[in-house]
Amino acid sequence: MGRERCNGKEIQPLIVPGASPTASAPVCLTTAFAHQPGKEMQWKGFIRKNRMQNVPHQLEEIIRGIAVFLRPAVNALAQGVPFQATWQAPGPWQ
Repeated sequence: MGRERCNGKEIQPLIVPGASPTASAPVCLTTAFAHQPGKEMQWKGFIRKNRMQNVPHQLEEIIRGIAVFLRPAVNALAQGVPFQATWQAPGPWQ
């Protein structure tokens, strides 16, 4: 696999309109989302259905990791500046 670039168009719809750059986290990447009724059960069902192993069983932990990974791109979009970072697959995941 080569180096992948993100121009931000894929996640632009996730930005909350009118949010400040520091408060622009998409709702699905917040701990409040993880604590919504039924979300933890939905996550555990996803793990079970897909027979996933070696993954965090707490939805909040997954969301926190994804949010950290996406934060630079989301912040750049919220500020209206180009996102120049790259990520070399496979990263820490296998």
